[in-house]
Amino acid sequence: MVCTIHQPSIDKFDAFDELFLLKRGGEEIYAGPLEHHSAHLIKYFEGIDGVSKIKDGYNPATWMLEVTSAAQEAALGINFTDVYKNSELYK
Repeated sequence: MVCTIHQPSIDKFDAFDELFLLKRGGEEIYAGPLEHHSAHLIKYFEGIDGVSKIKDGYNPATWMLEVTSAAQEAALGINFTDVYKNSELYK
């Protein structure tokens, strides 16, 4: 099943098994498992140099949108699409 959801609560987001995340413009920046409390998603993005760590109790769905915004790409000097395409997750 495929579902589009905008700003889900922590509980609703935790109900999903996998995520296909696109950035503005429709480019893929993550496709893979979420795991319990979004552990896989968090590990992936926190593993990118310069990406802020998620704060305890913060909604992973909100955090992922904040840390992957166009403004963050510019500030970090990276392109999340390129990072994803060069990752083990993509291969």
